[in-house]
Amino acid sequence: MQQPTPSTSYQDLITQGLIQDDPQQRDIISALDDLQHDILTTLRQQTGWRRWLPLTSKASCAYRGIYLWGEVGTGKTMLLNLLFGQLPVPRKYRAHLHAFMQYIHQQLEYCQGQTNPLDSIATQLKRDYDVIFLDEFVVNDITDAMIFTNLLQALFTQQIFLLATSNRPPQDLYYNGLQRERFLPAIDLLEQQLLIKALRTEQDYRLRHLTQAGVYYIPHDSTAISELDNSFVCYSHNAVADSVAIEIEGRSIAVIKKTTDVIWFDFNTICNVPRCKRDYLSLASQFHTLIISNIPIISSDQDSIITNFIHLIDVLYDHRIKLVLSAAAPATELYPSGKKSFEYQRTCSRLQEMQSIAYFQPHTN
Repeated sequence: MQQPTPSTSYQDLITQGLIQDDPQQRDIISALDDLQHDILTTLRQQTGWRRWLPLTSKASCAYRGIYLWGEVGTGKTMLLNLLFGQLPVPRKYRAHLHAFMQYIHQQLEYCQGQTNPLDSIATQLKRDYDVIFLDEFVVNDITDAMIFTNLLQALFTQQIFLLATSNRPPQDLYYNGLQRERFLPAIDLLEQQLLIKALRTEQDYRLRHLTQAGVYYIPHDSTAISELDNSFVCYSHNAVADSVAIEIEGRSIAVIKKTTDVIWFDFNTICNVPRCKRDYLSLASQFHTLIISNIPIISSDQDSIITNFIHLIDVLYDHRIKLVLSAAAPATELYPSGKKSFEYQRTCSRLQEMQSIAYFQPHTN
């Protein structure tokens, strides 16, 4: 059986009607096919005993990965997910850059006193991973900036493949940052070691999905479930999903689906059990999109449920987390009366704003 490629996966999504064919994305997909071939060839040469790698004939790899940049919503993450997901490589890791850097700083604390701690950390990473995918590559922190050159050099020395998405080209990273001259060698490494590609499509596919399909589905029926599924694919950029429960504040919470960015709950799971704002703050810190299905009409005697719902919407709104939901009725009819009617008026207003294009667009301070 022929090894699936980013191109075949991309065509499958088009055939299923989940995405629209885009010439600019096609150009990137072609480069990803070549990169997949190179990665598999290199890993087979390094570890010939791994039977999960297909036989190939190409002898070398020109790049240690790819750096794909472009505007928000153009499909960068979705495209790299096609490569990452198709790679028949068990030793791979995906995270947002900020989460990865938190891990690096934690490891640096453990390695205090070592002469070259980043070399040790990269060696440990290589024991676990051949491919690392870092989403949303942006550098704002001076502490991160000061270690990036040595970190990248250590990762490339260990022959780890790096996949990265960003909203800006390498030359603009850490622009006007303090002591930026010390970060410039990191930029040189990115440009020397990675294939740099720009995705210049003018489409914002998240907003396209929003304007065509919306984010509030009434009632909760088979049609709504299908729309929620489509929304999950869109906002998770077709990432590999699982249904493993998450742990928050020491408690296990069941999920319908989740990726590293998007999580889908049944309403009863997230609001019809004892919850506190800390639970919702934890979710807001981990996921950029929440999907909540099967929201019922809440009666006047269900004080704890409506309180949880109000707190949830407040936290998501304050952190500009995207929300997609299905409900038994419009927001104005979900809580007809009760002790929390005054507070719920604010919730209704926020739910309406959270369905707008302006809310889904990038927020700038």
